[in-house]
This record gives sequence, C-alpha cells and structure tokens, in this order.
Amino acid sequence: MPMTPSGPLLSLRSVTKRFGATTVLDSITVDIKESEFLTILGESGSGKTTLLRIIGGFEQTTSGELWMLGKRLDTQPPNRRNINTVFQHYALFPHLSVFENVAYGLRAKRIAGAELTGRVDAALAQMKLNEFSRRRPAQLSGGQQQRVAVARALVNRPSLLLLDEPLSALDANLRRHMEAELKALQREVGITFVFVTHDQEEAMTLSDRIVLLRRGRIEQIDAPREIYNRPKTPYVASFIGYTNLLTAQIKHGRARIGSFEWPHKSDQQEALFSLRPEHIQIAKSDDAGATGGLRCRGSVRSRVFAGASELLEVDCEDGLQLKIRVPGQIAPAKDVIVEIPLERLVPLVT
Repeated sequence: MPMTPSGPLLSLRSVTKRFGATTVLDSITVDIKESEFLTILGESGSGKTTLLRIIGGFEQTTSGELWMLGKRLDTQPPNRRNINTVFQHYALFPHLSVFENVAYGLRAKRIAGAELTGRVDAALAQMKLNEFSRRRPAQLSGGQQQRVAVARALVNRPSLLLLDEPLSALDANLRRHMEAELKALQREVGITFVFVTHDQEEAMTLSDRIVLLRRGRIEQIDAPREIYNRPKTPYVASFIGYTNLLTAQIKHGRARIGSFEWPHKSDQQEALFSLRPEHIQIAKSDDAGATGGLRCRGSVRSRVFAGASELLEVDCEDGLQLKIRVPGQIAPAKDVIVEIPLERLVPLVT
C-alpha cells in the first residue's frame, strides 16, 4: 500500500536489481526519514551506487517499488522526481562560471530574472562561494568545486539530495574539513541526505543512520553508535573498525574461551562474540576487585602507535590472542594483566 504523507519521506520495498544472471541488489527494504542523514555503506561491488542510481531514476528496478510521500516514485523519470544528485566527480561545466553552473538547473526549468539571481545568490552564500561566482571550475580548489556541486543541487530545492562519494577525490585533511561542513549544512537546510561511501570513518562521522550493504543485501541498519557497539553479524563487527572475534564453547549454560568462563544461555554448542579492542582493559593489579570482569595474564607481542591511541597485540597464557587499544600516553609493560568486562562481549548471529 502507498505510504501516507505522515510516513517516511522515501520507502524502498523489496527492491531487487539484476544485470543478466547477476543479482546486484536483493530485496532491499528501508524507510528513509524526513531531514535524515542516511549513509549507504559498503565495499566495492556491494550494490550501493546501483541503489543510489535507482533512487535517482538512472536505473530501473527488476522488481520492487519506491514510494515518496505517498506517491509511487519508481514509475517516474529522473526529471519528475524532486531529487538531486551530487556525483563523485561533480560534473561541473568547465566553460561556465560558478554562478552559471549553479543557475543551470533553474534555467532548464525556465526560471529567470530576479528569482533566478536571488536563488543562485542565496545558494552561493549558503556555501560561502559569493566571492567566487565569476570564476570557472578550473580556478577552484577541490573543496570549492565540491561546494559548487552541492549549491547547484540545493538551488533546485529538492526533497532529497543524493551524494555519490563526493569526498573521495579530496585529500585526507580536506576531507575531514568537508565532512564537518557537509554535516552542518545538512542540519541547516533540513533536507534529507542519502550519502554513498565505502569509508567506514566517514559513515560514522556523518550519519544519523547507516545502511551497511554486503553483496547486494542489507547486513544491518542502525545508528553509528549502535552499529559499532552492537554489531549483529561477524561481517558488521569486522567491517566497522577493529574487533576481536572470539568463538566460545557452550556447555551447561556456560560459555568458555580458553581460561575465560561465564554464564551464557544458548541452544548452540558454539557462539561467536565481538569484543572491541578499546573495551579490553589493562588491569593495575592481580586483584579482580568488584569489576566482575574476566582476567588473564598476557604478554605484549606488538604495538602500533597511532597518536591518541596505541593498538597492542597480546598473547594470553592460554594461547588466546587479543587486540587491545590503550591511550597513546600509556606505555604498558611487556607483561600485563588483561581484563574483559562481560557486558562488552557482544553475541553475533552466524
């Protein structure tokens, strides 16, 4: 049934896309909210760009439906959808000024005169580009070109803005700066952004929610904090940041990994757990105290210094190997006591 205007801005219902015998998207269902910054995250070949192109109308579904504010969307051509796209390489017209690049879509809609000038000037001001209005794209930096592309999209007042890896061509420092600007802009204009990236850190920084794709299927949809701290599958746990994947043997209501043992109810004989490196602690003494954590003695095998933090590889006495992240200003001795808080062991669906 169609969504009512009080429902999500955009609903994808069992969207499937095949190219010949290859299934690129397999029954994708997701509701996208008003004023949301939603990121479609996935490795190369996961189907994320194809999904974005289907939303924009540049690809047709093999099956499934798209609804936008109660109206069927997938039957409409791209120019009839109130959606604009910022492409990876911006697609600016090199022979036109910044002003004319931003004005292009308005002229195509036969908007002219004072309304066109006012809307373009407002878009340029919003993106802090007024002083560059007469320049051509080749005279701008990569970050400035990216802002022109966003201004050209926003001047049309779309209900939804699609962004296809628009930061990938920027260097690392400029990318971090543009992430902050993009997030602030989205909050200011209140338009729904659907952002495609393969960069996990980028997705965690920008998103209200993340749709993590794997081989054309949704692996998990959640807020960044939830998807990081409560991954549902081994793939999610491993794809988003570092983790320790630990296999426990289950017997008589107790789980056991090496010398670690704790209560755990399961119908299976084995269970897989995710344990983030920063959730493991280096204890100060042999006294377990009141923490109730699991403890073992270990030896630091290697260290990777990363400024604010340091990633240790620790061999426990029972043969278990753990990655542990500690603050960069702390330099643990070679021999350490490892403590694992029970609540940080996250069971995964296998």
